[in-house]
Amino acid sequence: MGKFIILVALTCTVFEISLASTTTEDASLPFKQRTEEQPGSVALKIVKPLLEYYQLTNNESERSDLSDRELKVFNETLFHQEIIKSLVNELRSASDSQKGTNEVLISEYRSQISFQKELISKLINNTKTNESVELVKKWGECECQLKVLSSNIIEKDSEIEKLNFQLNDQKETQKAIQLQLEDTQRKLVKTEKAQKSYQTAIDNLIGSSQEDPISSCIPFENYPGVHQITVPNADPFNVLCDSKTAGKGWIVIQQRIGENETNFNRDWVSYRQGFGSLDGDFFLGLDKIYSLTQSEPVELYVHLVGLDGEIKYAQYDNFQILDNNNNFILKSLGNFTGNVSDALKYAEGMPFSTFDRDNDAATHNCADVFIAGWWYRNCFDSNLNSIGVDLNWNIDMILNETKMLIRPKTN
Repeated sequence: MGKFIILVALTCTVFEISLASTTTEDASLPFKQRTEEQPGSVALKIVKPLLEYYQLTNNESERSDLSDRELKVFNETLFHQEIIKSLVNELRSASDSQKGTNEVLISEYRSQISFQKELISKLINNTKTNESVELVKKWGECECQLKVLSSNIIEKDSEIEKLNFQLNDQKETQKAIQLQLEDTQRKLVKTEKAQKSYQTAIDNLIGSSQEDPISSCIPFENYPGVHQITVPNADPFNVLCDSKTAGKGWIVIQQRIGENETNFNRDWVSYRQGFGSLDGDFFLGLDKIYSLTQSEPVELYVHLVGLDGEIKYAQYDNFQILDNNNNFILKSLGNFTGNVSDALKYAEGMPFSTFDRDNDAATHNCADVFIAGWWYRNCFDSNLNSIGVDLNWNIDMILNETKMLIRPKTN
């Protein structure tokens, strides 16, 4: 019975030591692991050998004498105390070792936490540094933009000053224009009065023409432009009166001033009737020219402008052609005056030719070759209806402009 009490006491002591050790060791373990290794299981592992030993000795002691039992109890008690001390030392050593391990782990965790804090601090500092760099960049960009805006403002101010100067100039110009307008209005009033007087003169001419038809531009010598005339044996037709080229009262029968805008390579019928526009290039028509030269003696004036702008002329005092039945032969030129050679003389006496009416003296059709109707012989010394280098007078003068004008011959 005494051994059993001693064993229970030892067991309780071991259980308290185990409980204290386990509580210290398991403080750092997860909850699940601490639940699985409870103090009872640890104490059971320690006490189980003692219980087995007790059972063995208990069986033997029942066979011994009472004195032997007491001796054995004493010896066993000593032995058990030694064992218990040994176990307690081992438990304490294990507990101390576990504490050291936990302290090492705690130190490592603290070191890692410190490292993470330093790393986070560096990242925060870097972020602030990057933000500062961005702010500096943005500030620099803002300064550049400010400089550009300032430059633009200076340029705009300069432009505004220029515009102000221009505005002042325009005001001055406007004043000058206003003065010119007033002067023009005064002149217009005078012009209207003159126009009325001109109209009166024209009305007088028209009134007199009913008794004596106008057959030339002499009555319109002070009023150049397009007018209607009437010649014997012909219907009234419009003519261009010219009082600037060679004096007053001329009728233009041929004109080349429009840079070859009008085609002069026409058939016989076109040359008979005439073509073109009186305010540009035109040919009055052989029938009309015949009527004009038959109504009264006329003189011919040929106005020539070279490619270099040089102006020449040739004048004949008795120009006359025949009718369609005679192929509009150039019957007469009369006497020649001028500052160029008498290049038209070569055509005198020759009929008119076109690409569809070959009346020249050559073996080929000159009008077809030189792309124009004219008084060809074999072929020409002058051609006022051709184009390019063939539009010439006596070959040595290539022409840019030409005019053929007639008017009644004066004494």
